[in-house]
Amino acid sequence: MGERDIMTMGWHMVMMDEPSLVGCFIWDQNYSHELVRRRQECVVNVPEVTIAEAVVGIGNHHGPEPDKNLRNSG
Repeated sequence: MGERDIMTMGWHMVMMDEPSLVGCFIWDQNYSHELVRRRQECVVNVPEVTIAEAVVGIGNHHGPEPDKNLRNSG
């Protein structure tokens, strides 16, 4: 299936309503940057407040370790 990553995004904006288009910036030193470049796709999710603590934790880690799968975040 290939590598997967999850990251919190600091810079994003709505660029168009119809069709829906979101712009984002992923720094070239970010682990996710190379994965997105190779795959040419990504998914943007808006988390609910109940997982805010896990989202902050994800944003404070870089790279493939630790496993940032929310199901494993406690």
